[in-house]
Amino acid sequence: NSIVVFENVLRLREKGLSPFQAAIQGSREVFLPVLAATLTTMSVFFSFVYFTGRMKIYYLPLAIIISSALAASLFVSFSLIPALSPRLLTKGKKERKEKFRNVYEKFLKFILRHPVEIILVIIAVFYGAYKWFKAEVTINEWFRPYSKQMLRVGITMPPGTPIERADEVAKKFEEKVLEANYEKEMNTTVGTERALIVIKFPPHIEYSYRPYLMKEELIQLATNFAGIGVSIYGFDPQGYYSSIGTGTYYDSRIKFFGYNMKKLNEITSNLERTLKRNPRIKEVRRVFARYSWYRLDSFEYVLKIDREAMRKYEIDPRYLYSHLQSLIQGRVYGARLRAKIASKEMDLSIKFPEAERMDLKNLQDALIQTRGGEYLRVGDITILEERPIAGSIDRDDQQFQQTVQWEFRGPYKAAEKYKKIIFSRLQLPAGFSATLEESWFMTEEEKGQMQFAIIFSLIVIFMILASLYESIIQPFFILLAVPLALIGVFVAFVIADFPFDSSAYIGVILLGGIVVNNSILLVDHINLKRRQGLSLLEAVLKGSRERIRPIFLTTSTTVLGMLPLVLIQIEEGRRRIWSSLALSAVGGLISSTIFILIVIPIFYYYGDRIRSFGAERMNNFRKAWKNF
Repeated sequence: NSIVVFENVLRLREKGLSPFQAAIQGSREVFLPVLAATLTTMSVFFSFVYFTGRMKIYYLPLAIIISSALAASLFVSFSLIPALSPRLLTKGKKERKEKFRNVYEKFLKFILRHPVEIILVIIAVFYGAYKWFKAEVTINEWFRPYSKQMLRVGITMPPGTPIERADEVAKKFEEKVLEANYEKEMNTTVGTERALIVIKFPPHIEYSYRPYLMKEELIQLATNFAGIGVSIYGFDPQGYYSSIGTGTYYDSRIKFFGYNMKKLNEITSNLERTLKRNPRIKEVRRVFARYSWYRLDSFEYVLKIDREAMRKYEIDPRYLYSHLQSLIQGRVYGARLRAKIASKEMDLSIKFPEAERMDLKNLQDALIQTRGGEYLRVGDITILEERPIAGSIDRDDQQFQQTVQWEFRGPYKAAEKYKKIIFSRLQLPAGFSATLEESWFMTEEEKGQMQFAIIFSLIVIFMILASLYESIIQPFFILLAVPLALIGVFVAFVIADFPFDSSAYIGVILLGGIVVNNSILLVDHINLKRRQGLSLLEAVLKGSRERIRPIFLTTSTTVLGMLPLVLIQIEEGRRRIWSSLALSAVGGLISSTIFILIVIPIFYYYGDRIRSFGAERMNNFRKAWKNF
């Protein structure tokens, strides 16, 4: 806003007006376009109030902050800037400044003589950029903090594995990384049953072949390990993953939520039984963890007492319990033993060394003596059962969650169709819900909120412009900046290799309010020239010519302000939440700035001629009707 006001004051000062007159007249001329630009940018955030869930948590504060900043900038633009500009401005040299404008005016005359060809070329560019974007970019992801420009090696050990063993496996991969004789940064985190290695590279290494070669070497090393899970990702869409188990891939899953854990278990157990009756279902698994592919569920072993056998052999349950404790813990329970050693009395504890090697089979084969002196196997009077238990119990919004996942034998489309049929037939009691959506992608509700925000913002922008300019045609010309900006968005995400995530959608919504600002400046100045008595062609040429400087100034300041948010992720290998938003804004602003200086003059010129022609024909029709 301040740039537009100050530039217009400067333009009038260069034409010879006094500093005071330039400040007054310059501010008055751009009041309407600056007001329209501010209101349209603020309006795109109106729909954010209706966001729910994580959309509201992440993006509503952004709307409040930007709207407040825009309101403050509008006040500064028409108070402080006009007051200070007369004291700061001096006459500049016009010859150097007019050179580029003269070239642009000649180019504009050319494109006005060939409108169809120019529009067809731009449509072809838009279509090509969109197809390239669809083929190369992952769409509808939720924001993820990690970019692909690093290597990540994840190691998952079987349940119960000590941390030392996980550290040994991690060191094997570290040794392979350290064999590479070039600069890199490696960070390793080792925990119980898992380890994570993150490898980063300086720019001159990152953009070479070496990270890709290292990835292949790590994948070859990973194939030598069995019985553990290894995942290797980064630098290209193809990754590597080996499972701890037999390698079953669960291609279908439904996630359930509820406040009652027991009832939730009952619901998922019923679905599990239903699925197992289908001959196409190879394997069904219930998991309690939030991330079913990341965390293994464990099993517990329950030793049930056979009461009939206990009565038959006259074995006291307390005697059996004490005997089992001795077998498992290695201690002999009974009378308290004390000994006097070096004049000090100490408690003695007798332990069996075999207890350290005791497993389930040995436990069931262990002997126990009855009162009659007969020896029995522990397995003769007990029943050993295996029960699945949650590796963890995760909650979402205070609700317990369970996931039922299964492997479907058949084509992918058949698996998807069957999953949707099963989901549609679910009859859940009150307080329980289910979803097919995954947390790493945007949910259908979130997609709907984004679509509503985009459509709502465009409608509000159109209404604001139509009311300010008292026209239906001119707001349409101004809104042409939005599809022209999308060309830059498509190309930017392909080149930067960013996923088009939730923050990118917010960037497109914000972009819709920003890119129309340049269009408003252009259309409003052409209107001003026509009010000053210039013909249509002269108004289009002169109005477009005089708006080049403020358009490029406002675009360059916005792009330079957003660019650090994109470059931070390149430097650190870690994508901030606003990186995709900034990339949308940078790419869209650059392309819209270039194309609106071509497209809008064409549409304004020929659109106004068509409107005048239509109005003339309508007047002739009305006169003929009256005469009739």
